[in-house]
Amino acid sequence: GEAMFADYVFHCWIFPSEWTSAREYAQAHPSESYIVKPLTMGGGKGITVVDGEKGLQKIRFKTHIVQNYLHSPHLIHQHKWDVRSYVLVTSTVPMRAYVFSRGLVRFASSAYDPNAKKGGKKSQFLTNTSINKKYAKQNVTDITWSFADLKTHLDESAAGSFDSLFFKIQSAISIVFLSAEQEWRRYYSSKGESCHVCFQIMGVDLIVDSDMNPRVIEVNGQPNMKLSKDTRDHYSITKLNMMQDMVHMIFKEESVANELILALQNVDSTILKTLTETEWEYLIEYMKERKHRGQWKKVYPNIRNVKLHSAFLEQQKRNPARLALHDVLMHLEEATLNMAKT
Repeated sequence: GEAMFADYVFHCWIFPSEWTSAREYAQAHPSESYIVKPLTMGGGKGITVVDGEKGLQKIRFKTHIVQNYLHSPHLIHQHKWDVRSYVLVTSTVPMRAYVFSRGLVRFASSAYDPNAKKGGKKSQFLTNTSINKKYAKQNVTDITWSFADLKTHLDESAAGSFDSLFFKIQSAISIVFLSAEQEWRRYYSSKGESCHVCFQIMGVDLIVDSDMNPRVIEVNGQPNMKLSKDTRDHYSITKLNMMQDMVHMIFKEESVANELILALQNVDSTILKTLTETEWEYLIEYMKERKHRGQWKKVYPNIRNVKLHSAFLEQQKRNPARLALHDVLMHLEEATLNMAKT
């Protein structure tokens, strides 16, 4: 699981407690730089880049999150960019999550300099909209694209397929969120609580490297939902459509019990008998949501990523009930896909 996880994220340390581990990494990778983020600030405030072990030494006693810095991002018109995706989590244990098909592409307001020390100017290495609005003295729509704009650019530039990139984004998000599932399980067990009727939208930021592979930068539990001044532009429409589809999917009342039973008719009954009441509730909610997703695309469960998810969940061999549920979900994914075709 750890090797797969590392393919989709950056090395990360919390200072000062993990200083020793970061120093060992820096000594083994002397040419690396690091992006440093304060724990208590948002909106891009307080973010800096430091170079090498010496740079880390200067902040070793401060409270920060430190990640290794991507030196070779994919550039658009010589500018660094990242993706703000919106993820809806409707269950944490087990995980059930969706990513909205619309999102934001955020640009740094100054041309990127790969040779700059400490990342160069903030307007070169930061893509946060609140920061770059001030540097560029422009509206948020002037320093962002829609996913449709990105698709057009990729198609015209032959840099890569947007559909391929979006699937990689789904994959990266799925592994990051699945990796948190066991921690959520421990948390709820310690509190004697559960999360059967909760949901949350999260802002997941990803950056794409020069080989068109995305990595998750961070997960924001309280993404900015403020609209732009022009509520008809892509920035606002993305958020408005997302909220509309979320409400429709979560609060739509419909009986799906018969459909669920039909879809499970070829599953071994001995496996179904092992499912708990909570897992049956999970399956019912899954069936409801899949019918009213709107523009929400599946993160997990998702039959398109069955090999990746099955391999990742193999780390939970001590929890055979979770693996059994995954197998049931993959059967449902395939069964409902076939039902939709008929």
